[in-house]
Amino acid sequence: MVESYQLQYVRSKISAEQYLLHAIQEARFDDSFNGYPQYAEKVRTIIQESFWELDKLDQTSPFWLQTNRIATLVKLPEYAEYKWTNGNDRVASAWLKIACEIFFGGFEQDISVWKCLYDNHDLDCDFMLISAWVMSHTSTDLNINIVSAVSRLFCTKGFEKTFTEIEQYSETGKQWVELVKQAQGKIDYE
Repeated sequence: MVESYQLQYVRSKISAEQYLLHAIQEARFDDSFNGYPQYAEKVRTIIQESFWELDKLDQTSPFWLQTNRIATLVKLPEYAEYKWTNGNDRVASAWLKIACEIFFGGFEQDISVWKCLYDNHDLDCDFMLISAWVMSHTSTDLNINIVSAVSRLFCTKGFEKTFTEIEQYSETGKQWVELVKQAQGKIDYE
């Protein structure tokens, strides 16, 4: 029986570098963000940098309580939440929460995360819209609600160029954009 790279890593049979390389290759960001390599690279970079940050985290940190004290990618969402709730660099924590959702096949549903980025002048509205579209296969209705609310509350420049790109991608893209546009103004998150 062949051991998975995850098990080999936990059993110290491969290095952290090898583990991370396998995991990043397996995630296939470039396929997910087809046509938007800058966004694939953004998610990949956040995941990699955060993994190394977690790997270097002091072993006496409360984060490691009741764990095996080995940095793994599945611990990153918990680490993001730990950083978020402890007030450690809220912007980096917000980006890590978003990247983890995308890495594990979802889309960040907590509007306070997007608001944090907006308040700190770090919200990339096009990234938010493209990632919601890319991940719409997992939770379409929720993605549409969050995109509509975030765009209405925080993204004043509009999305027409990005909407047009998504509409040109496929008939499904056209339908998705129409649903987002219909939802804008109907959802009250304030």
